[in-house]
Amino acid sequence: MRGLWRKCLRLVEEAPRIARRAVAESRGSDPKAGEPRPGDPVVAWLVLAAALLATGLTWYTVKGQAAAHDRARFELEVARTQSALLERVDRYRDTLRALGITFRTFGETQPDRWVDFIGQFNFGKLSPALGDIVFLEYLPGSKGGSGEPRFAPSGLGSDSRSPSEARSAGFPVRLTSLRRAGWRPLTSSVTSWEDVRRAAEQARDSAEMTIVPVPGRQVDQESQEPGLLAFFPIFLGDEPPRTVERRRSSVRGWLGAFVRSKVLMKEVAAHMGDLDFQVFAGRDLKPAALLYDQRGTGAASGSGTRTRFRRMIPLEVGGRTWTLVFGSRPARGLSGYSNRSLQILLGGIAGSVLLFGVVWNLETGRSRSRLRALVSGRRLQESERLSKVLTDHSPGGIIAFDRRGIVSRFSPGAERIFGYRAEEAVDYPMATFLPSCFENSSGDLIPELVGDSGDSREAARSRQIGRRKDGTQFPIELIFAAGGADDHGVATAIVTDLSASCLTEAALKRSQERYDLTARVANDGLWDWDLQKSEIYFSPRWKAMLGFADDEIGNRPENWFDRVHLDDRSALQARVAKHLEGQSPHFEAEFRILHSDGSYRWVLNRGLAVRDEHGRAVRMVGAQTDITSRKQSERRLLQAAFNDPLTGLANRTYFMDRLENATRKARQNDGELFALLFLDLDRFKVVNDSLGHSGGINC
Repeated sequence: MRGLWRKCLRLVEEAPRIARRAVAESRGSDPKAGEPRPGDPVVAWLVLAAALLATGLTWYTVKGQAAAHDRARFELEVARTQSALLERVDRYRDTLRALGITFRTFGETQPDRWVDFIGQFNFGKLSPALGDIVFLEYLPGSKGGSGEPRFAPSGLGSDSRSPSEARSAGFPVRLTSLRRAGWRPLTSSVTSWEDVRRAAEQARDSAEMTIVPVPGRQVDQESQEPGLLAFFPIFLGDEPPRTVERRRSSVRGWLGAFVRSKVLMKEVAAHMGDLDFQVFAGRDLKPAALLYDQRGTGAASGSGTRTRFRRMIPLEVGGRTWTLVFGSRPARGLSGYSNRSLQILLGGIAGSVLLFGVVWNLETGRSRSRLRALVSGRRLQESERLSKVLTDHSPGGIIAFDRRGIVSRFSPGAERIFGYRAEEAVDYPMATFLPSCFENSSGDLIPELVGDSGDSREAARSRQIGRRKDGTQFPIELIFAAGGADDHGVATAIVTDLSASCLTEAALKRSQERYDLTARVANDGLWDWDLQKSEIYFSPRWKAMLGFADDEIGNRPENWFDRVHLDDRSALQARVAKHLEGQSPHFEAEFRILHSDGSYRWVLNRGLAVRDEHGRAVRMVGAQTDITSRKQSERRLLQAAFNDPLTGLANRTYFMDRLENATRKARQNDGELFALLFLDLDRFKVVNDSLGHSGGINC
């Protein structure tokens, strides 16, 4: 909380500097960005600082009130606890006083009846902390305490005794236990009869009850807790003597009662609030003097723990000084005032942030509006400047005209296209320049030319014929665009001279026709292989060579290579790879390819790779020619050269060729021999000479 308070004060101190910086930034432009930007909304920061300051002051005030209220509440709880303790002690004193009165009434004469009365009396409701009750009969007799006892109830047996420890301490008494409550006998519980003697003598001299702490946790057999031993004097007669000398001479004995300190203090704690409560015997706060600890730590309240309030009160109880130590419990819930201070702090912070957000949005909205207006103005100026530059340097012409078709603006591009100067063209009708559009028009021309587009600024594009100043006509592309409501019905015509593009289109068309005719005459099928996409374009003629329609073959490389004859496929792929790697200037290969009818056709493929700036092949184009007829002609010529046309047997030319080969091998290899066998038919020459060679062959 203190850190938040310091931040609030620091924010208030820095508010003027923030305001000056924000104002300076909001007035200027950001030189790095080149555009104006809004400054920080200083009003929002000032509102936040003021709201946080008010929240801090209110919280500080309410927190002080809460601290005072909690202190008063703590003091009230301390007083209530102190009063409850004294009230419980007085109640036990009154109980012992009442028992003393009954003793004076019939205890002297009827001791058995008195003992039975005490045994049957219900102490649990009025005095639940009372344990064993004893009667210490004073035996002043001779030296050493050998006087004869007068109180002798029957049936008590060993419960009546004169402890030797008491006689040794100069305290001649005879102890009679009147009520057993699970406690140890007095002779084993009391560790110092000297303390008992002094407490009994103090009770005799003051005629009031005295209390002696019994240390060592030897009183209660079950809980093993420390306890208290209370003494109340009994004198001869109805009233206690007024002087100390007479009290000493007339004392009859003492009623003693064991008191469970934990039960007693729990009765007191039932009336306590959110307090830690400890009781020490005497003024020493050591663990050995601790009679009761509500927390069970054994240390004084507040030592080693963080408490808001702590109070130590010395109190006279039973003729002895006790020290009551009280401490607040920080773990318990806050009081109403503390809750209110926390609610004020949290609510104030939340409200301050909310108010800051509202004011921030308002201020930033205003700042952004001013910024948008400034930026819009600058952009409008830039747009107008850019529009003028584009209009003046555009190759096309821009003509603005009104609803009657009268020119109001004529750009330099229009001057170059139509041959008119701007001074000549302004106030002229549009029919002068665009006769095909405006000669037969009348009335409001904008809806007629552009359509009923309103303020949508939709454009209508068309091809028209324009007329120059010299009267020549030329093709143009014309775009009409209608203006908005602020343009007072002005429309714009954008004119592009298509003379050069028409010539280019005509030349391109002629070139395309020439290419188509050339490809058709050459009877070649074209293909275009995109190596990066792995796609091939096959022309319709290429597909028709194989007997397929245009849509029956795909555009993948495998659609080509898978149809190549298995004996020719490896050689084809090797030649393609060699050319793509740059090892051959061009690609050329003859191979067999599968036709749609199941037969193989011979084709000749020629191609060339297209490479990028790094020399890598990115594309490959080529043409395919059907050479099946040529291959068949070559095969027939070869057969006619070496075989007889009628019998199909090898002819003289083939025989001479084989004979020359055999002779050459025999000359090269000395050990190689060959034989020549000559067969002749007798008188067959007569057949040839008479019937001719054809007749001889037929024979």
